[in-house]
Amino acid sequence: MITASVPRKTELLAQRAAYLLQTGIAPPPRRILAISFKRDAATNLAARVRQRCHRSHAGRLDSMTFDAFAKSLVDRFGQALPERWRPRPDYELMFPNDTAFRGFLFQDVGTPPKAIGSYADLQAISIKTFERSLLVGSPLPVLGWPDPTVGQWAADRFWQSSLHEGKKTFLSFPMIGRLAELLLRVNPMARDALRLTYSHLFMDEFQDTTQIQYDLVRTIFPAPGPAMTERLSVERTTLIAFASRASTPIGFQSSGRTRRASTAMVSLAAGIWRYG
Repeated sequence: MITASVPRKTELLAQRAAYLLQTGIAPPPRRILAISFKRDAATNLAARVRQRCHRSHAGRLDSMTFDAFAKSLVDRFGQALPERWRPRPDYELMFPNDTAFRGFLFQDVGTPPKAIGSYADLQAISIKTFERSLLVGSPLPVLGWPDPTVGQWAADRFWQSSLHEGKKTFLSFPMIGRLAELLLRVNPMARDALRLTYSHLFMDEFQDTTQIQYDLVRTIFPAPGPAMTERLSVERTTLIAFASRASTPIGFQSSGRTRRASTAMVSLAAGIWRYG
């Protein structure tokens, strides 16, 4: 018995992108932004679209990783950030581990002001809580934390030392993601430029989107509500395509640093938005 093979998710996304580009649903000169978690996935999607389209169409697909997208924003617009959050143009990447965070919390940061808390309060913060919840767990406040807890004070000290207090600025990719979201929040010209550039947004593996990535996308493409337009079966996962200026799938709930699907959408594989 011969059975028809079901296209894998990347193949289906490539077909969808080709369709939008070739039919003019994504009209020139507007582009499609495709964001993946892994470099191989981003490269693979772009290659598959090139196989299907004339280069004038395929050239309007920007396929990249979340980290590369956020970094491109900071590299282009970072000097428009408020001074408190502005990195030096020649910043360097860092990849801090638990040891580095532990050394900062227990040695480098020092003792917090008495009005904020004690050194014992500082030691009570777990390394994972500091990194995931305090340092990059929520959008950066433009003017800093007005009435900081001990943890927020320590996070701010890490940010300021990384940005301003050394000979160079050192940033991790999660920190770059937060800076990218902030610069678009405070710079409407940059934000509007992206909205005018991209008619559609593809997000691969949307169910694994981190809070940083979710906040960045939502800042670029806000919307009053999603409209589900189609559901396509892809092996044991489901591709949900959203249109009409959607910002977040129906049924998604916040769970720590990652947006997880409700039971009805637990098999979500990717999201597609149309903007404008």
